Amino acid sequence: MAARKTRKPRKAKTTTETAELTAEEQALQDKYPARRIVPGSLLNAGEDPHHPKGRTLEIRCERCDEPRRIGTSDLFQVRFCGPECKKEAKKEAKKEAKGEDKK
Repeated sequence: MAARKTRKPRKAKTTTETAELTAEEQALQDKYPARRIVPGSLLNAGEDPHHPKGRTLEIRCERCDEPRRIGTSDLFQVRFCGPECKKEAKKEAKKEAKGEDKK
């Protein structure tokens, strides 16, 4: 049996770092008000093993309210937790658009 890899323990954040992250998270929320950002979810680069090079934050899906961790650079284009929710939202939008055209 192979030896199991262990993660390095996270360094505790100072109050200054926490205040800076909170301020930056609020700036992102102000810039993208339609996105449902989970408060306190902004992480620095390297703190999330799936996104080692950039900052990440957590959003809530617009359809099913599931959380999803994304890079801050993707915030402007991501609204849903996955392709299923995106597909269903497109179908609903199409139905609404067709319903408005008939009126």
